[in-house]
Amino acid sequence: MTLAEIPWDVITTTRKDIIEKKAEIESIADRIVQLEKEGEAKNFDDLHKARMKLKHTKETLVGLQKVATEHDVFLTKAGIVSSLPYA
Repeated sequence: MTLAEIPWDVITTTRKDIIEKKAEIESIADRIVQLEKEGEAKNFDDLHKARMKLKHTKETLVGLQKVATEHDVFLTKAGIVSSLPYA
């Protein structure tokens, strides 16, 4: 396999998406803390929505990390990298 045949754009996009999802998780978690501190009954819906969004975003992140692991294995098999990186 040649370097030209490696789907670099897909690998790059996946890595960038992982970084963005981690930042989004941090932001949502901060929002949850803020809503919990406010503690008003009217925030219940907002708090529930934030928690559900956090759950969904974490699930999406796990999916992206699985894809990145597949990319790492692919690159290792292709001889591009000598070992798998740690997540």
